[in-house]
Amino acid sequence: EDEYVTNVNLEVEDFEYVGENTRTSYTSAILGNGLYSFMWTNGDQIGVLPVKDGEKNLNTAMVPYRVGEVTDAIGHNATFDGGGWQLKNGITYSAIYPYDYTFNESHNLSEEWFYVNFTGQKQIGNSLSHLAKYDYMAASPATSKNGNLNFNFKHLAAFCEFDVHVTEQATLTAMYVRLKKNDGKYEGIKVDGSLYGYKTDNPAISQEYTFPQNYLKIELEDVTTDDKLNVKIFAMMPPEMFLSDADIELTLVDSNNNVYVGTSSKEKINGAGKFFRFNVTTSGHEQ
Repeated sequence: EDEYVTNVNLEVEDFEYVGENTRTSYTSAILGNGLYSFMWTNGDQIGVLPVKDGEKNLNTAMVPYRVGEVTDAIGHNATFDGGGWQLKNGITYSAIYPYDYTFNESHNLSEEWFYVNFTGQKQIGNSLSHLAKYDYMAASPATSKNGNLNFNFKHLAAFCEFDVHVTEQATLTAMYVRLKKNDGKYEGIKVDGSLYGYKTDNPAISQEYTFPQNYLKIELEDVTTDDKLNVKIFAMMPPEMFLSDADIELTLVDSNNNVYVGTSSKEKINGAGKFFRFNVTTSGHEQ
């Protein structure tokens, strides 16, 4: 048997569509059934960490690998190129996506915890390309054998589609997401946290030690209403916010500084790996 792994396959589980007994995910192209599918693209970077050599726990650094070739038509599967790094047979590895070694190093973060942050999202037109950077994923530990290593990635964030109706034709520049309680007061949103547990079968995003913010802002560019005054806005959201009893309130701003506000109820559920579609009708605008 050859000492090194010669084939590494990356697969991604679909998001689970909350409210319907179906599976969904996303891509940069909207499919005919209104669902979406994740796609690997050349240049995507994952972090790979040796976990065990047989029964021996390993304490080594995570290293970056770039997707080298997308191996199926829909982009669910890919192989990757580790540059000068090679993986060995008989070793158990785990992996995360996206991986930014320089950020973790500059912030003195442990290899046990990787920083995640949902701020800075910007949608341009109808493109979903802005989502990948915030689609935090981890693959459960997998053992290489006979030159093969298969990683199965799970989504750890929540994927949201906001179908919004406004009162007039508009070019929108920003959307603010807030949590509004029954008494009219607002609950903060924790917009960052840590990815942990990726050495186990139960990786997750923890927001236990982060402070809530007033809102999560999604910047918009070339996002305009259709002839029925509707618009679709897509975002990755922190999974823990869906455990709140509060409703989701959207505040949208257009290029004339008009403001549109609407709310939607949501299920109380951990949002990790879930896909949510919210239909929101906003009130009349005000300047």
